[in-house]
Amino acid sequence: MVSIEVRLFSNQRLLSLDELADIVAAKVAERLRPEIKPAPQPVQRETRTPLLVSVKDASQLSGLGRSTIWNLIKQQRLQPVRIGGRTLITAESLHRLLHDKTQRRDKR
Repeated sequence: MVSIEVRLFSNQRLLSLDELADIVAAKVAERLRPEIKPAPQPVQRETRTPLLVSVKDASQLSGLGRSTIWNLIKQQRLQPVRIGGRTLITAESLHRLLHDKTQRRDKR
C-alpha cells in the first residue's frame, strides 16, 4: 500500500475536492512513474585486421577473380596457409601484393 501525505489546507484555505483529487493523482503518478534510466552506451569493439583470409574473401577484397588468386598462389606471390581442408591467404601477403601493384602504377 502506498501512503500519500496530503495537506488539506493550502495557504490557509480549504481545498475543494477537485483540487484534492488533482493533488492525489499527481502524487500517485509521481510514485508510479518509472525511473528514467540513461540508454546503454554501445559497446566499443576493436576492429582488427584478420591474419588470414579465405580465397573468396581475398577475391572480394582485392577485386580479383578467384582463379587469379589461385594463380598468384601458384606463382608464390601470395602466401597460402593450409588448415584442415581450407586454403587461407595471409592478409600481409595480400596487402603487400596490392601495395606493390599500386606503387608501380603510381611511378608510371
